[in-house]
Amino acid sequence: MKTVLKVVGLLALAAGSASADLVLPLPSNHVMLPASAVMANPLDTSDTSRGAPVYSSIPGPYSALATSAFAYRDDYASIHPATTSGNFMMDAWKFVGGVTTAGMTLDFFFLDSALNVVSSFGVPLSSGGNFIWTITPTVPAPVAINGFLQIQVRTGSTGQWFATAVPASPGSNSFTSGHGSTFSSGPKIAAFELQALPAPGAAALLGLGGLVATRRRR
Repeated sequence: MKTVLKVVGLLALAAGSASADLVLPLPSNHVMLPASAVMANPLDTSDTSRGAPVYSSIPGPYSALATSAFAYRDDYASIHPATTSGNFMMDAWKFVGGVTTAGMTLDFFFLDSALNVVSSFGVPLSSGGNFIWTITPTVPAPVAINGFLQIQVRTGSTGQWFATAVPASPGSNSFTSGHGSTFSSGPKIAAFELQALPAPGAAALLGLGGLVATRRRR
């Protein structure tokens, strides 16, 4: 995957005053992702999706945490239709922010509503600076339908997680809970997105649609 290195200007860099969350230890099944699983896009450009977004709070304008080591979480409620389980299979996720120096690692924890770790990933970022990052796990991972995303930087690293005043769509996020709720510039929600792996039936329908279209062109 190509990493876009375009410098982004005119960002809202107001430091947040939210308090840090408990730093979580890395679980035994913590997955370190390769550089090929991570792609960056400038904040002022659109980004393509892999799976269907079931939660998204990507649009700006943004405010950012202070550039420092951080451990913050924010809630989300997705629109995933699964009802037999508390989890769905995530194909990719996005977040708005970054690290100060290329090679620094962020750890992402996907938590359920009781703050239990469902899945976690270590992600080395190939560029310093703030972007819309698209992160694709090598194997789709279980994620809570309604839960929290917590991001931490490794010891010695620094980074930022951006927040937005635009309500989430699809899905929802509480403006009174999470890292954006006590920003000095007003309550916000963290900027991130979760994309679901298409269900087998949906994938089959997409394939059938392509087959029909091909026959019609003949």
